[in-house]
Order: sequence, then C-alpha cells, then structure tokens
Amino acid sequence: KERLSEIKEVVKSLYSDKVKGVIDEDTFIELQASFKDERIELMDEIDNLEAKQKTVNKLYSPPLANV
Repeated sequence: KERLSEIKEVVKSLYSDKVKGVIDEDTFIELQASFKDERIELMDEIDNLEAKQKTVNKLYSPPLANV
C-alpha cells in the first residue's frame, strides 16, 4: 500500500512538471499510463492477498465459545 501512495505523489509531480514545461505531454502521458498500470496491478495484488488472509483467518481462528 505504501507503493500506491508513492505512485500518487509521483504522478502529481509529473503533472506539475508537465504544466511547468519540464516534460512534454507525450512523455507525461507515457509515464502516467505506466504508473496507472502498476497501480492497477498493485491493487489487484492487495485484493488477492486480503482475500487469502480472510480465508486463512477463517480456517485457523479458534471457534467461538458458547456462553
């Protein structure tokens, strides 16, 4: 999840550089698309890991005591 925050900050910086004319629009679009793809992959991976964790928790959690 830390990398997702990093990507967000990098894209903001890239946009700022584009507005300032430090990088051209084509470069911005290419880099933004690359970071977008990485973000999607990371989000999918996080979802998969969280689902696996829920399964593990269900399998290995102690049964609730009948009170």
